[in-house]
Amino acid sequence: MIDVGFAVTRKIRQFIKRFIPRSALEVRRRWLLDRAVRRADRMFAGKAAPDIFSEIYRKGLWGRLTDGPQFCSGHGSHMAKHVEPYVKATSEFLSSLGAKPDVVDLGCGDFNVGSRLRPFCAKYVACDVAAAVVEANRQRFADADVEFRQLDIIEGELPPGEVVLIRQVLQHLSNADIQKIVGKLYNYRFLVLTEVVPAVEFIPNMDQPTGVSSRMARGLMSGIVLTASPFLLKAKNERVLCVSYDEDSLGSLVTTVYELK
Repeated sequence: MIDVGFAVTRKIRQFIKRFIPRSALEVRRRWLLDRAVRRADRMFAGKAAPDIFSEIYRKGLWGRLTDGPQFCSGHGSHMAKHVEPYVKATSEFLSSLGAKPDVVDLGCGDFNVGSRLRPFCAKYVACDVAAAVVEANRQRFADADVEFRQLDIIEGELPPGEVVLIRQVLQHLSNADIQKIVGKLYNYRFLVLTEVVPAVEFIPNMDQPTGVSSRMARGLMSGIVLTASPFLLKAKNERVLCVSYDEDSLGSLVTTVYELK
């Protein structure tokens, strides 16, 4: 009876929405999102990154999967329209280097994406700040020949390697936290960075608290550009590997490779 009632209520809501102007629906959506963001900011205020992201995973704030890993890194790590272009472009880049490179994956999350790149790498070190996620990966990918490390990339020392992958990680960090990471990236020859950015011209690197939301989700219409102020990453060369549009954030997932040395 409860399921039937829920289904009926949902149909009624869908019927009513047909008569509400789209602009009014967007205002309501924006208000609900702003309220959720403010609630999350209060929840995580004053906490360190390991506590913040462990709680995000524990509470399923980036979603939950009915037929997948225990923890979920969000739709950007599981929707084919985002994952497939990234895997294709990044695997082709890794293959273009000749000998398989040693790769470091910072913020590997549930490793749904990284696992697809493993065959194109020599040594693979996958790091995440959430200890429970790392332990779950060790069990799930026990035969993948991957070294999983629990690591706070903001405060900790990064593992050595030739290529470093950072996919949809910096977008959740404050500028101060990102700044602590940037100087460490010069230890790698290549950085492959994926970030959600507006699909139109925008002001890069507007600040936010470290937490569950990205700059796009907050409605700031901004995204991370490491070569812009205040980070000013110095790269010998850079090129875009792939782009996929994200309707939820009204932005694009852009993957760029930077040659650093």
